[in-house]
Amino acid sequence: MDTMTLGELQLRKTEEGWQFLSEGLGNDPDRWCDATDVLGPFGGSGVNDLLDELAAARARNEQLSGVLQHIRGKSSCDDAWDLIDETLQ
Repeated sequence: MDTMTLGELQLRKTEEGWQFLSEGLGNDPDRWCDATDVLGPFGGSGVNDLLDELAAARARNEQLSGVLQHIRGKSSCDDAWDLIDETLQ
């Protein structure tokens, strides 16, 4: 299951779409709610599409960061290190 944090929202992807964790008041338990309720002005599946793209972009960013760190460790060129360090920030 995909999960992520967006601002202060904790999100998870289910078969029905994205949900956010709603903190219960008082003695009420926390519960998962449809994310389209809180992420207006986008509506319906548009929110799910945007969150899918964001999750994919974050995963790709993590993957590329790992590759760049590996390349930096193998490179002996200071210019390459500076560029990689700048990219990773």
